Amino acid sequence: MKKQVVLKLLAAMMAASLTVTGCAVTNAAAGNKTTVTAEAETETSAGDTETMSADAESSEGSSTEDGTAEESTEGLLVKLEDLDLTDQFSDRDLDSSYDESTAVKISLNGDSADVTGEGASAENGVVTITAAGTYVISGTLNKGQIVVDAADTDKVQLVLDNASITADENAAILMKNADKVFLTLAAGSTNTLADSAQEYVQPEDMENTVDGVVFSVCDLTLNGSGTLNVTAGYKHGIVCKDDLVITDGTYNITSAGKGISANDSIRIKEGEMNITAEDDAIHTSKDDTEGKGYIYIEGGTLKLSSGDDGIHAATALVIAGGEIDVTKSYEGLEGDTMDIQGGEINVAASDDGLNASSNASASDNQDDLDFADHGKRPEEGGEDAVTSATPRKQDGTSQKSFGAEAADASQSNSAEDTAGAPQEPSDRSAQGMPEKPADGEKPSDGEKPANGEKPVDGGRPSGGRGMHSDPYAYIRISGGTIVVNADGDGIDSNGSLYVDGGDFTVYGPTNNGNGAIDIGDGSDAAAQITGGSVRIAGSSGMAVTFDDSSSQYSVMYNFDEVQKAGTMVTLKDSDGNVILTMTPEKDFQSVIFSSSSLRAGSYTITAGDIMDTITVDSVSVTAGAASAAGRMPDNKEGNE
Repeated sequence: MKKQVVLKLLAAMMAASLTVTGCAVTNAAAGNKTTVTAEAETETSAGDTETMSADAESSEGSSTEDGTAEESTEGLLVKLEDLDLTDQFSDRDLDSSYDESTAVKISLNGDSADVTGEGASAENGVVTITAAGTYVISGTLNKGQIVVDAADTDKVQLVLDNASITADENAAILMKNADKVFLTLAAGSTNTLADSAQEYVQPEDMENTVDGVVFSVCDLTLNGSGTLNVTAGYKHGIVCKDDLVITDGTYNITSAGKGISANDSIRIKEGEMNITAEDDAIHTSKDDTEGKGYIYIEGGTLKLSSGDDGIHAATALVIAGGEIDVTKSYEGLEGDTMDIQGGEINVAASDDGLNASSNASASDNQDDLDFADHGKRPEEGGEDAVTSATPRKQDGTSQKSFGAEAADASQSNSAEDTAGAPQEPSDRSAQGMPEKPADGEKPSDGEKPANGEKPVDGGRPSGGRGMHSDPYAYIRISGGTIVVNADGDGIDSNGSLYVDGGDFTVYGPTNNGNGAIDIGDGSDAAAQITGGSVRIAGSSGMAVTFDDSSSQYSVMYNFDEVQKAGTMVTLKDSDGNVILTMTPEKDFQSVIFSSSSLRAGSYTITAGDIMDTITVDSVSVTAGAASAAGRMPDNKEGNE
């Protein structure tokens, strides 16, 4: 079990004369242990101030404002309500300006470099920066490196102005020590960073293993309006062991490993990112740091192609805006929890499109899990063993019993085959499940459902997995336009699913071992819709729909036979008004429609030559062939 991290009061830290350094967002653990941060302000080199925070450890639990001890419960989770989304970017993160007249000039000359000014030196192709300040870098450096090795309190701005650096068996830019580094792309500049595609020779004076073309052990901000091309032939493109902020710029990254990776958080304000990665395109891992591991995307244009996850958050994934296009992935978007509030999102996945499972966090605290009830302890392995919610093979690659590779057979047209479709083993069961809270209450999963009620047992859809619900995981869609094209589950929450708004479309799966919607198989798991527009087309073997605790009507219709891709499906009311329509991009046998325009009454559904009448007499209606699909029997003892 990793060491439990909790925090002391600011007063206690001041009394102990602790030095507060580093930047961190004030947030808390989700539904269990609260992270308290002690804040102080320090002047930046630009004259503005940035909030600073530090974590203090205690074996007794965190403290309340009046100094009394507060008992902590287990779990390294982050929930939306604990993130201050108005304070993710400092003024200096957003301001990429600099005074060139006072900046130190670094001219790269092939195998050497010239330094004009104080705070930096060059020797044998290695430029070392040891003091706070602004450094403008231009020219070409072959088999060289920029190293930042400044004081803990120093803020360093590196301005790339048409710079090209190829590293020889190490990072092209290595940030060994500083309070914070700003990597600024000069306006109109095109910059190139690359490694030699060989295994890195590790610096003897560093505890961290250097494995990225850009590698930072301190907070890192990427800004400026220029362009940065990164080629990582050995492993990762950009790696930050602290908080990584991106506020502007164009980034073209090709990586043999992860495209962009950070430990504590990744926060994206604006910018254009084109990432092709053999591993995750964008990835966070929080180790044992409370309140960290989240990804927040407010804007920008992201085009991602990955061999594993498009975006993988170790804890919370929050998307408030931007354009995100995951053109290739194993799983598209993944996190402990997922909140989509806005943006235009397109996801193509060979397995699950959207996936929420807190087991990525829970596996960090394996001793706290009830493996007697929820399966065997996972094998210990590399970094992905504790940062990915997907079970891994011994070689570190993802594996799943069903999905694109293991269940690519076409749907069966017979009622017998549909009813007897293979039940997919839990794609997370090998990771174990966290115990429910001691008081038996459902933990907070962001904002509570609008009606505040628990899902009606008799109308709750089954996840069909024979697994317990993950009480900490959820997916909430409250805005944006989302289109998912998945070979596995379209939207897979090992806990609950809430749709409060937005426009959501799912194409797939085509195999009966997966479902367009999949939620946890526990009485506390909900599939609830209170707003928005939903169009879903997929297979029927595992098809489930929204439950009776919803306040917005939904209709699931199962066809007798598989319908071909390109067949338009339309739902009209009794007056002939089109409520919703879609043209699925894949073969399908089940569709789900939900809209604020849907009311109780009579409707007509058409698909090619097929026409049928549906009577909507409750908020969740299933009609057509095998109309009982997606419903739980009244006796759910096997799922409790």
